Amino acid sequence: MAAIPKLNVHVLVIAIFMFISLMASVQRVIWSAMMMPWDNDDGHPRRVDMDSKPWSTIVNDDDIDDYTTASLRDAANQPFIQNKIRGGRDYVTKKANNHLLKKLRTALTTADHANIHHHHPHRAATDPVSPTNIYILGERNSGTNYAASILKKAFIPPNDMDPSRLHEAFSSDIPILRHKHMFRHSLLNETELNEISGRTDILWILVVRRPCDWAEAMKRLPWHMCNTTNISSDCPGTKLVGFEHSKTLMKYSFAEFMELEWGDWPESSNFRNLSFVSKDFIYRNVFELRRHKLQLMKQIVDMVPRNVKIVRLHELELSPELMIQNLITEFNLTRLLRKNYRPQQPSAKQHREKCLSDEEWEIAQREIDWEMEANFGYTFLDCHRCYEEQ
Repeated sequence: MAAIPKLNVHVLVIAIFMFISLMASVQRVIWSAMMMPWDNDDGHPRRVDMDSKPWSTIVNDDDIDDYTTASLRDAANQPFIQNKIRGGRDYVTKKANNHLLKKLRTALTTADHANIHHHHPHRAATDPVSPTNIYILGERNSGTNYAASILKKAFIPPNDMDPSRLHEAFSSDIPILRHKHMFRHSLLNETELNEISGRTDILWILVVRRPCDWAEAMKRLPWHMCNTTNISSDCPGTKLVGFEHSKTLMKYSFAEFMELEWGDWPESSNFRNLSFVSKDFIYRNVFELRRHKLQLMKQIVDMVPRNVKIVRLHELELSPELMIQNLITEFNLTRLLRKNYRPQQPSAKQHREKCLSDEEWEIAQREIDWEMEANFGYTFLDCHRCYEEQ
């Protein structure tokens, strides 16, 4: 009988190594096969069912950043991820997060099966056409004329203007609202809001001014304010009411004016066919009038937030060119820019802040709707109680 040869130590080591490698391969196959079948508790298909779907690959979580996963819609539209998924390559790693995989699987299944292409609200490559018409909204004494003069140097107004009213560029013949000062006591109704939401061709420039500075200007130039001592003597009425009652208001202190009723003539009579006439044309005070106009502008913000630019007068006066350049960049208005346009300089007249007495400041804090003001970038600190000289 032949003797059994002794095992060579080297052969034994190689055999053991091959056995370990084989077991490791088997373990990987088992792990890969078992990971997805138990991941269908949310109603999504098992891995064995997923290869027949339009996509069959899960993404390595190293490829997913905050921008990629900002929403399910964003994840479904990331070209980088789409290429990996539809390339059929397996990027699953042991540290893949099952919850994240479920999110991606849901988003991508929706995008593939429904053939829906979602768009990120700020992604220019898939954006609809940018605005082609510009209109200004803002209350009297807010700086709308100044804003119009700045815009007119850069862009062509969309409205037809009477040669005697060139200051109303971007300000009249406005769809739905008719006029920049929004002469109406009621808020926009559902029909009007739906019409505004469909006018994505319009860029709305909302011009505002610090509330107490604005109120002081309304006292000096009370545009269209009905007779303060006898509202019914002016309103309703066919005779135009400008700011002839400014002399009457001189007998009132600023504190008294802030609590004075405001009758609005254009809302009581049809102002050049640009008003919405109403019986409710009297406001408790000038700040209630302001709140109403801000509410109207807030309705537009809510309906078409992407097509709105809020312009604060004190910032515009400091740098009108900054506003123009921001509009060009944000709303893709290069094609609307006038030929040979030249950068604009800061305003020669810049309004100073209104200093309030203790009494005036307390009235302002009580009467101003600061929650509404916050939507336009103002806080209670924008009404200034100044120190007096000793």
